[in-house]
Amino acid sequence: MIKFYESDAIVIVYEGNTEKYILEMLLEQDAFAFESWQLLDNRMFKRTNTQHRNALENQYFPMDFGKSRLVVLLVQDDDADLKIDDVFRYKITGPVFVVTKPEIEMLMVHSLGQYDAYQKARSKNHQLKPSEFVAGEFGVTTSRLKSQTFVMDFYEKHSLIDAIKRHSEKARREPNQYFLNDILK
Repeated sequence: MIKFYESDAIVIVYEGNTEKYILEMLLEQDAFAFESWQLLDNRMFKRTNTQHRNALENQYFPMDFGKSRLVVLLVQDDDADLKIDDVFRYKITGPVFVVTKPEIEMLMVHSLGQYDAYQKARSKNHQLKPSEFVAGEFGVTTSRLKSQTFVMDFYEKHSLIDAIKRHSEKARREPNQYFLNDILK
């Protein structure tokens, strides 16, 4: 579990749109261990979006945060680091890696109670991604599965929080990495 303080300014950098939809749902559910008003400029930033990176580097990181910590949460399924200029490193706590390995759609596998079935299918096809597995279960394309409408509809029927908890129980924890469960209340 990550300890947040009321004075912290939180920067969430996410990998893809599915992560964004899930993070937005968690914000709406007031599920984080920090308050939504603590989000820097009340927004999140996409890791691969040049405009977002420029905003962080040119607008936000140079700001004076006084005695407040600037906590950067990097929510993604891979090990890519967020390139932060050394000139700003002293004022930033993190980036704190919040991993969603093997990919964020693994939460859907847990929601459906299909973890063992997925592991069995993956033993036959080592390249099988959770999104492909779940798309097959629903008979949809992976792009449809990752759409905002599908993700929102899915988590209206299934508990996102329960899926996050189950994932944290099953996934292999690596040093200096956290799970979504570690940033929830």
